[in-house]
Amino acid sequence: MTKKDLPAAPVKSEDKTIEGLLIHGQLEEALARIGEVNRAAREQAELWVSFNSQLNAYREAFERGDIEYEEFQRHKNRIGQAVLGLVQGMTKAIQPYFHFYTSNPLNDIDSDHHEELLVYLSTRLDGKYEIYPRPLGKGNSCIVFKIRDLYSGRYEVLRVLKTAHLKGLEEEVSQVCRLKHRNIMSVHEIYFKEFPYFVTTEYVPSESLDVYLDRYGRRPFFEVRDMVLRLGDALRYLRDKKIFLAQVRPSKILLDTENQPVISPFEVIKASDATRAKEKVKEDALYLAPERLENERAEPDIEAAGQADQYSLGLLIYELLAGQPLFAGIPAPEQTGGRRRFEEVSLVRIFKNRERFYAPRDTFRHDQFAVLNTANVPKAIQPVLQRLLEYDPARRYPTFEEALEAIARIDPGWTSVQRTVMESFQRCLRSNTDFVGNFYQKVRHDNHFPAEFIQFSDIEQQQKMFRGVVTLLVEAGNRHPIARHLSRMKGHQGLNTAHYRTFLDLLIGTVEETDSYWPKKPGIKSAWEELAERLLGEMGK
Repeated sequence: MTKKDLPAAPVKSEDKTIEGLLIHGQLEEALARIGEVNRAAREQAELWVSFNSQLNAYREAFERGDIEYEEFQRHKNRIGQAVLGLVQGMTKAIQPYFHFYTSNPLNDIDSDHHEELLVYLSTRLDGKYEIYPRPLGKGNSCIVFKIRDLYSGRYEVLRVLKTAHLKGLEEEVSQVCRLKHRNIMSVHEIYFKEFPYFVTTEYVPSESLDVYLDRYGRRPFFEVRDMVLRLGDALRYLRDKKIFLAQVRPSKILLDTENQPVISPFEVIKASDATRAKEKVKEDALYLAPERLENERAEPDIEAAGQADQYSLGLLIYELLAGQPLFAGIPAPEQTGGRRRFEEVSLVRIFKNRERFYAPRDTFRHDQFAVLNTANVPKAIQPVLQRLLEYDPARRYPTFEEALEAIARIDPGWTSVQRTVMESFQRCLRSNTDFVGNFYQKVRHDNHFPAEFIQFSDIEQQQKMFRGVVTLLVEAGNRHPIARHLSRMKGHQGLNTAHYRTFLDLLIGTVEETDSYWPKKPGIKSAWEELAERLLGEMGK
């Protein structure tokens, strides 16, 4: 090949990555760039060795007893932050040298694969939090992760927003951060500097109200009354702050470790925008007031919001007492666990039932309220419910406060024994955050139970199991279906009355150690023992 036959020299590319240089025949420059990367890597390697030596030195000091565990953790977190900074610096330094063909986590935020997103979030959080990789939940608006503050050890929730549109959202979140109410989950920090945006909130290690209803069925009136009054106070507080919540439904209400209802602040954030509030059409049809369904984009005001909240609260009260949503049109189940079957009900049927509820000659309203007659519900609640569920807002209570007062005036309907046990139980939860864990620790160390019975060590599972125990205990005497079928439930085969008696004895013993009123009021012990005997009697039938 002669000189004139040689191809023309390639035009130098603006792509200065090693791959780009090689593609365009610039081998010498590519090798030079590889040398630069090698030199940078050697410098970083010296730092890696230094960090590793520091960590080993602190670990050895802890093992010798020279420093406490907390000090060791502080040094470990500090080194972790330094290493993360090193990784970030190295990544930034070598980016000009290589093409990175990995998927962008910002474009993959809706997929089931969150590895890239988790790496990105870990970098953003700068070593302050440990992120649990399995999401707690994935909704239309965000992906939710459980995280742990590496300094305080506190568990929190990380909510990664799927939207890149911050118009109006920053102001909303800033407003929510200033909320302070026992039944509204607190927001801790906001990260809106770059997408994906996220916020950290209080972590409630429990379950939603709809799951609670699924497991235990309809609730006694004294429990419903207390829960609704607390929720009503939270809704009133939000309206005073000019925040209008359209999420009064069981799936959006959490129950904390003290069995208190908690509204998620993220639902509060979405509530001021009708397009964000309307997550599920079927749930809206089941729980929204008629005026909200007919004109969801209407500009909210305090008076209109209060009237609509009355209606949604009335629907919630009915479902808690009957065990089924009012407009699902399903009779109260005679089941062994309270499984709600409204998922099988079509949207067309729900709207048809809403029409039938107000039709003058239809029996639907009468049939649905007749369910409450068999649920040990005080008669005084029915006229209150009828008024809360008036189609015309003007025919409901004049104000939301008057509606709450009407509910509060109804006698809770519990016996002195039930009241004593519930008040004792609440004192135990308030005075000792490890009360439930202490109880299950006693259960684990008791030799009377088969090993397969103790299948739960996670605190969240313990909370759920314990809620069931207290539910059965307080409702003893009302022939709760779960009590009659307990011995046939999963994990309970082979247990007899003696096992359950030991279980209840351990519970009462834990209460005795925790409740400061126990030695002052002899009636507390007798109340717990009376309900325990009733429950054992039900289980033996």
